[in-house]
Amino acid sequence: MLYVSQAQISNPQAAAYLARLCQHWGRAARVLYDGRQGVVLDERSRRILRLQGECLQITLQCYDLAALDALECSVGSQLGGLLLDPKQALDWQRCARQQVA
Repeated sequence: MLYVSQAQISNPQAAAYLARLCQHWGRAARVLYDGRQGVVLDERSRRILRLQGECLQITLQCYDLAALDALECSVGSQLGGLLLDPKQALDWQRCARQQVA
């Protein structure tokens, strides 16, 4: 099973967040980045970041539910250091588990 969680940040700095997160994660994982989207691949998870205007959409995918919990905390912490408004928090929404072929 593939576990999926999604969140979004609406902020005029969304493009800068995307670039900085991809640069940060690129130190330890494979990152595909084109300025509008970033995909971070490691052995346990996939992080997909898409820019839609001033909104950064974040999708996390893991094969293990505990790993997804940890990844939500990690991504939230890393974004927390970038956000101009510390009251702005990520509201993670779990999606239905997906079968992997």
